[in-house]
Amino acid sequence: MSSQREQRSDFGAGRERAVVDGCAVPRRDVLRAAVAGAAGIVAGGLARPTATLAAVGGGHDGNLGAIDKHLRGTGLFIGNEFEEWTNSTRRSVFSRIHGWKFNFVCPKVGGYGRTWYSSDSELRDWRNWAHDVGLGFVPFIYSVPESSTRDAEICSEIGTDCGIVVVDMEVEYRGANSAMANFGAVYRKHSPNTPIIVTGLGDPIYAYGAGRWPFKEMVYWADGYSPQWYYGVWSVYYESGVKAAINWGDYSCAQAFGDNFPLIPALSIYDDTGILPLRDLTTGENYAKNWKAPIFWWEYGGMNASIAAACRA
Repeated sequence: MSSQREQRSDFGAGRERAVVDGCAVPRRDVLRAAVAGAAGIVAGGLARPTATLAAVGGGHDGNLGAIDKHLRGTGLFIGNEFEEWTNSTRRSVFSRIHGWKFNFVCPKVGGYGRTWYSSDSELRDWRNWAHDVGLGFVPFIYSVPESSTRDAEICSEIGTDCGIVVVDMEVEYRGANSAMANFGAVYRKHSPNTPIIVTGLGDPIYAYGAGRWPFKEMVYWADGYSPQWYYGVWSVYYESGVKAAINWGDYSCAQAFGDNFPLIPALSIYDDTGILPLRDLTTGENYAKNWKAPIFWWEYGGMNASIAAACRA
C-alpha cells in the first residue's frame, strides 16, 4: 500500500469531477442491475466445498458465481504476523474476529514459493478452527514471477483444502507476461474447477500504465480480481470523497480488465496518517456492496471493536 497520497493525472481529475457532478454513470451501475440479489451481500462466510462448477478455468471472462458460491459477506485480512503466532493465538484470534461480526478470515499463509503451514493437515486444522467459530477461511499467499510454478502449486493445495484461494500479485509481475501465463497454466492443470481470486493494486492503469502488467494473461485463468481500493491514500478521496475514489479505481480496473470482469473489493482502514474516520469506513463498506461480491478489509493488525463495527455497519 502506498505510504503517501498519490497524485492523479488530468484524466483522473476529470473523471472525479464527472462522478461528483453526476454527469457520468459508473460502469458498475449497469452491472449491479444484472446481478441484483447475488450471494455476495449475504452473511455466512465461506461455504464448505460442494460440487464443482463448470466454466471455471481458462478462456472465460471470470466467474463471480463460482466465487459467490464459496465466499460470502465481509472478511478480514491477517498479514505477516500470522506466521509468528502460535496455534493457540490463531484460534483465539479467529474467535475475536467472529466476535467482531466478520464473516470470513483471509490470513497470509506463505509466499515466494514456500508455505507457513508444515503440512496439509496443519492447514486443514487452521481451516477447521475458523469454521468451528463460524468463520469462513480463505488463505492467501504472495506470488512473484521467480516462484510462479511453485506458487501455483501451493494455491492449488490451498484451493483443494479450502474450496477457494486468493493470490496477491503486484509490482513484481510488471512485464512478466510469461510468468503470469505459467502460473495460470500450472494452477489450472491441478485445479481446473477451483475458483481463484487475484488481489493487487486498486488503480492498475495509473500504477503500471497500459500494457505494462500482464492483465490479459491474468484474466484468462483467474475468476476475479480483488482491487485494493485503499482510498485513504488517494488524492481523489480527499478532494471528492469515498464514492468518487472507489469509482475512480473501478474505472482504472475497467481499462485494465474489461467492463465485465468480476471485481471483489478490498478496502483498507488506513489513511496516510492513521485510521480513516469511522463514517468513511462505513461508507466504503456499504458502497462496496454494490459490486455483489465478497468484501475484504485490510487488516487485523489495526483492528478493534469500534473500527470493526464501522466496517460491518
